[in-house]
Amino acid sequence: MNTTDLRERLTDGERYAPDPAEVLGTVTAARRGRTHRLRTLQVAAVVVAVALVAAGATFAFRGADSDRPSPPVGPASGPVVTATELTHYTWSQLPDAPIVGRSGAATAWTGTEMLVWGGKNTQGDKDFADGAAYDPATRQWRTLAPSPLSARLPTAWAWTGSDLFVWGGEHGQRDGALYDPRRNTWTMLPALPSLPGLGPPSTMVIEPPTAAGATRTAPVTTTAVPDEPVEATAVWTGSAVLLLVWRDGAPTVDTWTYAPGDAGWSRSGEISPRSNAQIFTVETVTVAGTVYCWVAWSYVERQTANDSAIYSSIDGYGWTGSEWRGIEQRPKLESVGPVVVAGTNVVMGPAQFFSGGHSAPFSIMVGRLIDPATGRSTQLPKAPGDYAMDSYQVAWTGGALLGFGSDTYTQDPDGTEHLPGAAAAWDPDADRWRKLDGSPLAFDGATGVWTGTELLVWGLMYPANQANTGTPDYQAAGLQFAPPETGSG
Repeated sequence: MNTTDLRERLTDGERYAPDPAEVLGTVTAARRGRTHRLRTLQVAAVVVAVALVAAGATFAFRGADSDRPSPPVGPASGPVVTATELTHYTWSQLPDAPIVGRSGAATAWTGTEMLVWGGKNTQGDKDFADGAAYDPATRQWRTLAPSPLSARLPTAWAWTGSDLFVWGGEHGQRDGALYDPRRNTWTMLPALPSLPGLGPPSTMVIEPPTAAGATRTAPVTTTAVPDEPVEATAVWTGSAVLLLVWRDGAPTVDTWTYAPGDAGWSRSGEISPRSNAQIFTVETVTVAGTVYCWVAWSYVERQTANDSAIYSSIDGYGWTGSEWRGIEQRPKLESVGPVVVAGTNVVMGPAQFFSGGHSAPFSIMVGRLIDPATGRSTQLPKAPGDYAMDSYQVAWTGGALLGFGSDTYTQDPDGTEHLPGAAAAWDPDADRWRKLDGSPLAFDGATGVWTGTELLVWGLMYPANQANTGTPDYQAAGLQFAPPETGSG
């Protein structure tokens, strides 16, 4: 039996005899051990606005015909940087930031500044409640006004076109706030109603630590439920923030909308693959006024007293403001990678094969170009570095899919080595990947933005050529990937 046959049999639900509760419990515990998650890059609001074309798109629900050809890739207008142009880009260092380095910070591009807020330190034992903004035109940083939120590794964030939306936290926080960069002010969000399957939120007062002799800062009030961590992601629909919330291992994704200025949240339905499902990954984007979501989930069925089967699936959904509907996918997706909007299409980056709660051969599935309205997709070519691509962050440049920031060490059978910092770009015209200059630093939790013409990244990094012999030599750093005449050198 070869690797492909084995993977197919596992995906189809090959029987074996572990205890279902033990399997799902182990997987859930492993997921809770994460210290950060890589996110798709935020892109300039002006680029998104022109790329999302006219509202009112239709999409095919289950059973509908979805065999029409996919539309062309690319924005209707706005900045376009091709894969060929990216091959001439170079890396340079940003000035030092006024805040300490961290991983997992909420990050957004406002059109003129890169915003970063929150996150945690290298050891994972300290969270942050401060932030900063970087202006590439002046090469200057400024600190953000103090936030009303407690220190945290934020769970969900999104750029609304005027404010940075931040909600939730790794330790069960269920509150959020909006940051207005024009006024340098924060506004607390209304409390989110109780989530189905979770206990009601409770109010906690956290006394911030202070050094001896330092001025004592005011306590911070936060909404949290200890020991009940929740996952979340957020997306701007064009008029409101859509927040998707789920508990690790739960069968339901609950969704809520909030329009800036509203007195409270509106319930926006739920996504429930099946009653005994465990939800693992949720990726979402907005295209032409419709929100699309891909959910990876699995479930266990006991066949006999000593025989169980684990099944896994990836399903797509669409939401137009009233309800979620399933979208037929052709072909069926086998992985869920980071997604970015590319005109009326979505490009999904390479990702590890999804095998649910059971083990399977480690395999990287290539990315896909998806027409979300119909669910029809086409396969991208195999990317350079293959396994390293699973750790890439991605951005759509208007003319290419930029993948960067691998923190994976791999070696091909021919001896070619792919070290942290590797970068590549998928050229949709030639349908091929082009290798780019690798970053001098590898990103471990560093987050970035595509400005429309260049890439900005800031956070915890380490030398990309450092030997893989133990704990990396972390440092707080920022990098710019731009044309030579733009880079700071």
